[in-house]
Amino acid sequence: METAHRGMNGTGEVRLKGCVLGVLFGLLGFAANGFNLELYHGIDFLFGSIFVMLAVGWFGMVPGLIAGMISASFTVMHWHHPWALVVFSCEALTVGWLHQRRGKDLVIADTLFWFVAGIPLSWLLYRSMLQMSLEQVAFIVSKQAVNGIFNALLAAVILAFFRVRSTLKGTATGTATYLRSFLFIVILSLLLIPALCFMAIDTRYDISAKETETLLRMNHYAETVRDMVDERIAEQRKGVREGGTVTSQVAAAMGLGFLDSKLSSYAAKRGVLITVVDGRANVVLSTAGGRTRGERYDPKKDREIALLPHGVNLVTPRAMLGESAFARFQKSIYLKEAPLENGTDWSILIEAPLAPLFVAIRNEVISRFLMMLLLVIFAGAISQVLSRALSRPLMDVAELTTALPQKIIAHEVLTWPRVAFHELEVLLGNISQMAESLRSYLAGLEEAKATLESRVAERTHDLEESERTYREFAEFLPQTVFETDREGRLTFVNRHALELFGFSEEELYQGLWTFDMLASGDRERAREIFRFILGGNSGMETGREYLARRKDGSTFPVIVYASPVTHEGEVTGVRGMLIDISERYKAEDEVRRLNEELELIVSERSAALDYTNRELEGFCYAISHELRAPIARLQGFCEVLKDECTDEADGFKLFYAERINIAGQQLRQVIDAILLLSRLSRTEIVREEIDISALAEDIMHNIMLSEPGRKVQFLIEPGLTAQGDEQLLAICLGNLLGNAMKYSSRKELSVIEFGRTSDDGVTAFFVRDNGAGFDMAYADKLFKPFSRLHGPDEFLGTGIGLATVQRIVERHNGRIWAVGTPDEGATFYFTLG
Repeated sequence: METAHRGMNGTGEVRLKGCVLGVLFGLLGFAANGFNLELYHGIDFLFGSIFVMLAVGWFGMVPGLIAGMISASFTVMHWHHPWALVVFSCEALTVGWLHQRRGKDLVIADTLFWFVAGIPLSWLLYRSMLQMSLEQVAFIVSKQAVNGIFNALLAAVILAFFRVRSTLKGTATGTATYLRSFLFIVILSLLLIPALCFMAIDTRYDISAKETETLLRMNHYAETVRDMVDERIAEQRKGVREGGTVTSQVAAAMGLGFLDSKLSSYAAKRGVLITVVDGRANVVLSTAGGRTRGERYDPKKDREIALLPHGVNLVTPRAMLGESAFARFQKSIYLKEAPLENGTDWSILIEAPLAPLFVAIRNEVISRFLMMLLLVIFAGAISQVLSRALSRPLMDVAELTTALPQKIIAHEVLTWPRVAFHELEVLLGNISQMAESLRSYLAGLEEAKATLESRVAERTHDLEESERTYREFAEFLPQTVFETDREGRLTFVNRHALELFGFSEEELYQGLWTFDMLASGDRERAREIFRFILGGNSGMETGREYLARRKDGSTFPVIVYASPVTHEGEVTGVRGMLIDISERYKAEDEVRRLNEELELIVSERSAALDYTNRELEGFCYAISHELRAPIARLQGFCEVLKDECTDEADGFKLFYAERINIAGQQLRQVIDAILLLSRLSRTEIVREEIDISALAEDIMHNIMLSEPGRKVQFLIEPGLTAQGDEQLLAICLGNLLGNAMKYSSRKELSVIEFGRTSDDGVTAFFVRDNGAGFDMAYADKLFKPFSRLHGPDEFLGTGIGLATVQRIVERHNGRIWAVGTPDEGATFYFTLG
């Protein structure tokens, strides 16, 4: 509906545009009628129908009719009757219909109109409505027919020029101009336009010559009559002059009767009227029967006056409603006024009607117009014959080239037309060579076609075998395999699908839709995915889950993998696999239940472990606290024993007392380390930004104070900062740097380095020494409590330090590891989260 509405709107816009252009060309035609070519008074050629024919040729019948009515409305004002408007409107309508619907050329269409309808219609209207004579009607109708055909010819020339020009420029919207039509217009123009122009110019010249001759005769008549009257007045002059004028007594004495008789005889022989009037326009004498002496007579009153050459006036009656200009001018007269030269105020009026001259001109012009109409027919026939003769060779070549491929394909014998022009002969030779090349090429194509058909047959057989294998394989799959067309109708399913959904093969072939086999809530989503796959996108990469519906209405979960089916590059449907995941859902539910049970068990055991850890920490703290007092008393007794044994010669007691004191100190250190390790799990971390380089320098300074005689080289990277708990990090660095001092004590020069490094995007701090190192095979024992890689006889220690360091690093969400080589040193790396 929307498309139809847009089409109707588009058609309406085109029609409205055509009507507007018709109005525009009609106004141009109306204006062009004002620049008419006048042959004689009331007889003229109008050129407005040129624009009417242009509107017909460019825009069609309706715009042409509108233009014709507007343009022809000029004749109502110009000729004072509406019948020319009727004729010219019929001309526009008929020519538009013949040109648009029947494909006739404008000139031929206009000629057909005038000879078939225009002349009879004009004859009927002018004869019956305007009461014109046969001669007048023949004159006007022949003139209008010649005028109309001439204008149509000019319009056809203009149209042909613009169409050829637009075709050469590449801006033409329709088909190119036919050569025969173009040649017809050119030849007809060359024949008719000069002839019509010559006829118009010659006719106008002849009419002008006849009118000039009439005007000169009018002057001669006026001079002759004036001489006759002056002579008679001179012979009969009597009476008394008053103020230089002749009185009525003198006039009476002049013997006007004799003069009247003489002038009447003169006027009758020459077909004119002679009137003598005095200064007050009173008739003195007149050869016109209706004018009495003393009557006031002014021939110019209520008439239109036009001054002609040689002092002659054209006196025309004013226009009456419904009266044609032609009829009005036939009532016109030539008027020559000549004053007497004998001292009177009398004037002689010579009046000659235009009607006799009209008759003479009409008879001559009618014959010329009829000759022009015959010339139109003759020139049209000649133009048709010549245009056909000139265009026929090209038409034969065009017909031959049109049928050439079919004839070559059918292996027909080619018959080449005979041509009389060298250029066409060369063209035919080139086409002949092209035809032979094409014949050879087609022979090769036919051979290639046969080979290709053989390969296609083999390929088709292979595809059929592959399709059969695919379907047999699909039948044995334990999953649903399906194919659909572009609308979603199932075209193939395997046996498993029928069993899974509960349908029969008969129901499948009757028409099953993919979307009807899904639950209603999933159908719209499935349609969107289906349209997506029809766009050439594969859905095999990730399956999509749906809720399927069996024939009995029960539902079950499935996962679908699908991809487009293509044939010759075009998507023809969808192929895919459907997997019943009901068992997977059951397994997932079971796993979910087991996970919940496991989480409950883990939660219970975690709570028990937390309780155990708290008990263990409490136990460690209690044991450590309870052991402090006995150890302190033991060390006190050892000090007393040492004081008592200083005077004895036997030094063994003193040695034993010192060893007991040292063992007590070691035991006290172990207890302190255990307490520290237990507190690390409970201590709250206070994170802040720490200058860890400065912290390392302080720790090394304190260590050096405890061993002033050591040669040690410290390398600490300046400006290192970290986020962490300052007290815990001090313990961490104290253990690492202390171990570095301890295990490098056997080196003459100890080198201890603290810095930061990056590896694979991981930034870590490190402490490196050149001490005893360790075997990497035992690296996993480094951070276990009470696990030492060196005996107490080599290096003293509690075995808790590195475990404490690891606990601090882990509390900072970091990790620690070590790399070492025996007797070459070790490097401990740690990160802080």
